[in-house]
Amino acid sequence: GRARARLPSSPPSPGELAAGLASGARALEIAGTLGDLRLRILSTTYLEQVHYFRGDYQRVVELAKDNLAALPAEWLYESFGASAPPAVRDRCWLVLSLIQLARFAEATEHAAEAIRLAEPTQHATTVGLAHRASGMLHLARGEWATARKLSEHGFTVFKSGNVAIQLPSALAASAWASAQLGEATEAVNQIQLGEQVIEQFATTGIVAHLAWSYQALGRASLRLGRVD
Repeated sequence: GRARARLPSSPPSPGELAAGLASGARALEIAGTLGDLRLRILSTTYLEQVHYFRGDYQRVVELAKDNLAALPAEWLYESFGASAPPAVRDRCWLVLSLIQLARFAEATEHAAEAIRLAEPTQHATTVGLAHRASGMLHLARGEWATARKLSEHGFTVFKSGNVAIQLPSALAASAWASAQLGEATEAVNQIQLGEQVIEQFATTGIVAHLAWSYQALGRASLRLGRVD
């Protein structure tokens, strides 16, 4: 069951999302047969990721809310084998999906709670994910200064913890915000570094968040008049 639950994480290509969905469903089936709440929580948090990359944002919202409701208070900081506690991970996927659904007020509440829960852990992935999600929310709202502050903090935390998979999106978000703030030199430096980070990470074959990262760097470049 745990093996099935983990398979949907970081799909190497969009074509494997369907396989990840099937694997996650099988993990949930096993969890139900065993009456294993821990396995159910782990399976669901990875299924949220698959549905997000499939564009099924409303389904992510439903899964995340159900998972958080089922999470006992005494398990708040347990990771269940995931890269970060579902108490934070689920809220991050919830925030990112609510952004896509333009439900910004609701996303704001969950983003603040994710950061509040993440900070005491001093765990790079957990803290970085919460700040990245909140940074993306403020980008979507056009709140550039706050977006840059949160995104840069997320990038710093990810880098200090060697969380390579999360670096491209956090850096690209910072570049976009800097460009919108008219800080051209800083934005260009971030764009150039972002391109290098993305190229290095792209060699892994994992496409998670890379499309968004390219989009953010593209927006930053366009804002600076770097049409090429």
